[in-house]
Amino acid sequence: MIESYPINDKVPEKEILRIKEKFIKTGILEEGVIRPIIAASWKRCRKMGIDYERLNTSTILPEDKYKRLLAENAHLIEVAKPFMDNLHDILKRSNYTIVLISRDGYNLYMAGLSKEFPIPLKVELFKKICWQEKFVGTCPFSLAFQTKAAIQIIGAECYCREFIGFKSSHASIKDENGKILAVLGITSWDAEFYPHTLGVIIAAVTSIEYHLKHKKTLNQVYFYNEKLKAAINSMTDSLIFTNKKREILEINQAGEELLGLKEEEVKFKDLDSIVRAKPAFKELTGIFSRLSYGRSDEEVSIFTSAGIKKCIVSLTPVKDIKKDIIGWAISLKNIKRMRKLVKRMVTYQAQ
Repeated sequence: MIESYPINDKVPEKEILRIKEKFIKTGILEEGVIRPIIAASWKRCRKMGIDYERLNTSTILPEDKYKRLLAENAHLIEVAKPFMDNLHDILKRSNYTIVLISRDGYNLYMAGLSKEFPIPLKVELFKKICWQEKFVGTCPFSLAFQTKAAIQIIGAECYCREFIGFKSSHASIKDENGKILAVLGITSWDAEFYPHTLGVIIAAVTSIEYHLKHKKTLNQVYFYNEKLKAAINSMTDSLIFTNKKREILEINQAGEELLGLKEEEVKFKDLDSIVRAKPAFKELTGIFSRLSYGRSDEEVSIFTSAGIKKCIVSLTPVKDIKKDIIGWAISLKNIKRMRKLVKRMVTYQAQ
């Protein structure tokens, strides 16, 4: 559950602005009107000497550093972008901009930013400045980042006067360990700003967090699968994996060499049609019946498109969580190759 801080719509924006300007000039803050989270930020900003009149533009990143930042966050952008674009399509009749801001405070992606920017803050400046509190004062990014929550804020509550007219809902995007990855926000400079935008941004963040976790799991599965494939293909034994019907699902490189066929040529084909045993074993049915109750070995001559190969066949059942057999792992050890290996080892030990 994401904690949220909605706006206090009972206090007029002009009243908030009056209280803020008085505080900036005198250091005296009228208690009980301004939300505590905003008041605490104002006090920090005044203590840091944040310029109320002018926005700090010294934090704009050089182009090479900005490109590096985008590259470092490419995975996050890839996941968040479709949600942001869809959200913009839903809200496109309203003057909303959806922003994704890095944990360092820089814009990673924006959807819906109009070039007709109606306030002194220019478009390019809006894209490139750093939104940390120590640079721009109270703002939705800094508060969402500090609180790890969702917050709604109006321009008068922001410390710098150039933000007057803005209305925003921002929420932090976190990984499964609670670490903040970025902040997602909806910003408007329209006269109207609806309270439901806070709920919209929370829903979007929840979806992005879920997909980040899901994609990470898929990437981990892919990584382990690739490691397993590499291990299987590095083996000298020929390995064939089949389903319960003995249709070939996978074969390693040694298996391709033994059969004289590529995996794509045998995939989903019946094992018996690809590998035919010597007349005493016209099909592998006999071997399956003898070996299916446990792993053991049997010597056979295999007829393949590459010729007759004498092999040691090992059969291991593959079982599901209920211990039911769902397939087979078949190992074919080439006896000729095994003898060469033994001879080489004997020669080596004799030295």
